[in-house]
Amino acid sequence: MAINYSGQITGTITNVQKDANGEKRTYKLEMRQSNCLATIIHVYPNPNSKGDNDKWCHQLVAFFADVEHLRRCEKAEGGLKGIFWGDITNIKLNMYYKENQVLMNHFVKAGWKVTCYYKEPRTRKAKK
Repeated sequence: MAINYSGQITGTITNVQKDANGEKRTYKLEMRQSNCLATIIHVYPNPNSKGDNDKWCHQLVAFFADVEHLRRCEKAEGGLKGIFWGDITNIKLNMYYKENQVLMNHFVKAGWKVTCYYKEPRTRKAKK
């Protein structure tokens, strides 16, 4: 199955990692609306950008195809915490998206603090 995601952000995850020198680096991961239960990506500026078409890099961090895949990941060695390198310090989920209810339950079960909010996406006006 190919993973297709949109630009619509459904939540964020803050991941703190230590590099080889012991310095902490913080990454803000985005959860995007997709054809999966969850698609988690890291979006960062492209250092080799030559224009607007390649301004950003999108790196897939994790995905959960469906609830069964999420449960299998929970049962794997390290559980959900084993998916992310480093520590998860903050999770924010927009409860407008129904899949976030499922994710919230599993993230809390994994021991993470989850902040929930509700915000409807902006609708774009059709061009005439």
